[in-house]
Formats: sequence, C-alpha cells, structure tokens
Amino acid sequence: MAVFTKMYPNAKDIELIGEYLRIYKETMKKIILLSFALLLCFGCRNNKTTNLENKVPEKNSKSIEYGINRNIITFRIANNLIEEKRKWPTRPNPVRNDLMASFSEFKNHKVLDLISKLSGDNGIVIYLLHQKEFPEFGDKYNISNINKEYELDDTSANGLDPKWNLLYTALHNFYVEANVELFIQEHLYYYEGAISEISEIAEKFDLVGKMEEYTNQSNDRYIISPEPLFITGGWRGIGPTINTEKKSIAYQFISPSDKIDLTHFSTDSIKQYGYNDKEFIRNLCVHEFGHPFVNYSFYNKKISNYIQNHESTLTNEMKETMLQEGIGNLTGYLVEHVVRLLEIRIAAIYFSTKDAQKIRDKNKGFVFLSKMESELIDNFEKNRDKYPTYADFIPELIKVIAHK
Repeated sequence: MAVFTKMYPNAKDIELIGEYLRIYKETMKKIILLSFALLLCFGCRNNKTTNLENKVPEKNSKSIEYGINRNIITFRIANNLIEEKRKWPTRPNPVRNDLMASFSEFKNHKVLDLISKLSGDNGIVIYLLHQKEFPEFGDKYNISNINKEYELDDTSANGLDPKWNLLYTALHNFYVEANVELFIQEHLYYYEGAISEISEIAEKFDLVGKMEEYTNQSNDRYIISPEPLFITGGWRGIGPTINTEKKSIAYQFISPSDKIDLTHFSTDSIKQYGYNDKEFIRNLCVHEFGHPFVNYSFYNKKISNYIQNHESTLTNEMKETMLQEGIGNLTGYLVEHVVRLLEIRIAAIYFSTKDAQKIRDKNKGFVFLSKMESELIDNFEKNRDKYPTYADFIPELIKVIAHK
C-alpha cells in the first residue's frame, strides 16, 4: 500500500515563493505594455488611407492575371476585315499592320456579314468569354441570371441574342479556315511585350488592392488583356465581367496609349509596345475594373425604376451633353459617372490631389460628378458603418439627378 504524507512549506520557502510571484507580475506587466505599444506602432505604419474618416477594412490584395483570349482576337480580326467607312482612321500597330495581308483572301467570309448585322460589342465580348477558347468549342460557363448586359431588344427567353450562338460557330470556322492560330503565334512577341509593360505599371500601383480596400468589395479574379485591334482612332478600353453562380471574373481589354506612336515599330529594334504610359495605364485600369464594382447595382429594380422615372425629365441640352459623350440613355450616363467618381477618389486618396484634378478636368461632360463627389465625401467616407460598400451608396449618388 502506498503511503502519502502532506508536506507544509516553512517560512523561508513562503518568502521565496512571494519573491517569485512579484517578479512574475512585473514581467507580465512589461510584456503587456510592450505588446500594446507594438500594436499601436504597427497600426500607424499601415494606415494607408489616413484621410478617410473611418478606414475601410483591409482585404488581401489579389494578383492581376494577364493573357490573351483567342475568341476575342478572332472576333477583332474579322471585325477589322469589314470594309466600311469609318469616322476616324485606325492607328497603326504591329498586329493591325500585318492583318490585311494575312487575311486578304477572307474578306468575303460569311462571319463578316454576320458581324456587320450585329450590335452590342460589349455584350458579344461577354458572351464569347463564356465560351471555350478556340480551338476548343462549346460552353465554358453557364450564363448567370445577373448578366443583365445581355438584355437587348432582340433576345431569346434567357436574355441572349440568338445570333451570338451563330457568331461563335462562324468565328470558330473562321479561326480554323483562316489559320488564325498561326497569326497569333507570329504576333505573340507583341502581346507578351505589351503585357510586360502593363504589368510593370499595374503591379507597382497595386490598383486592385486599393480598389478593394476603398469599395470594400471584391471579385474572384482580375484579368487584363492588351487589345491592339479595337477599331478606334484614339484609345479604348472595355471592362466585361463573367458572373457565374459562384464567382465573379473581372476582365479588361485595353488599347495602346494614344500618346505613343507605333508607326515606325520594328521587330529589329523593339523599344516599346504602346503601353509604357503610367498615367494611361493607372487611370484606364481603375476605370475598367471599376465597372464590375458598379454595373450590377444599376439593374436593381428600385434603382432602375428611379432612373426611368427621371429619364423623361431630361432637357434637350442634357440629352445633347450625353450624346457628346457617346451615351444615349440616362442609365449609361450615370454608370459612367459612378465609375469615374471611383477613379477620382482612388486618385485623391492613394495618389495625389493633382492626379484627381486631372481626371475631373477630363470629364467635364459628366455634369453630376461634382455634386456626387461632395455627397460621397460627406456621407459615404464619413459613414462607413452605415454604408459598408461603395455599391451600398449608389442609390444615394443617383439622387443628384433630381436636383439638376
């Protein structure tokens, strides 16, 4: 049987234990004070938006992806082959320069006639991005019910233009028959060089991180593709979005900068690809990635009804102002306001007041911008608890049309 005997400490032991406890308490107090000081220091060093009344929650920055899409390139090649009188001469670049010589025998291909009968360039691009990339063929993503961009006058029950299915098939035939893949391979050097220029600038600015932080919104992926084949005399960008039931993929296709002349481009002495323009890339990337943060709010029934109720009150002067900006309806006009407003606030908060003012000056045709910005600063940036996301404040922003 085991015998257990109680042991009682003597006076000397008690004194020693007391000294240990005193030292332990003092040490823990110093550790707590030091930890608190370090937290304060870390918070100050990482407060990148000190001029926001309430700093929005920080999000993990996503990396921008870069690449090309053969469906879109094939569509742009065919579109360039259509002989038509254009309002402006297209600007030269290495891909466009070789296009006519490479595909001259396909100027009568049936896909060209089909494209000329279609409208809705942005909608076509979104549809083509939902399909498998050539040379594969078939559906890649299911069309989500929230893809309201598909709602045209001539649509099927699911909101899609039936001709787009025919276009995808015809483009696939054109891709095979015209050997578009060979043309793409011969010009990969240009797309890769363009991507190198874009990525160096975009990553340096951490544009996606700043946009997600300010808006407190996010997309699952962000993809940029250089687009040298837009039919435009200046520059252009589009920001289509793929919305499946589970994810959101934000794309943007952007032209070379109109400040860079590629007339005398030579593969023997390549120095630039048309995208080494910091201000152009920064502003255009924010603008085109801004659309996925903004567009779908405007298909909220309450917002849509509010806009429609005010469309009939537009003056002829206002309609003319919209047309000068290339916009034919109030919804599109307000969407562009809210996207440009996001550009301005990103520039003002993260870059400089001078950069923000340049954007304001370039957008004088958007007459509600000044009032919208005042509302945003006073009632959104100072009340982030009430309006957690940028989209949450859009219903308030559009009310400026009632105070013309």
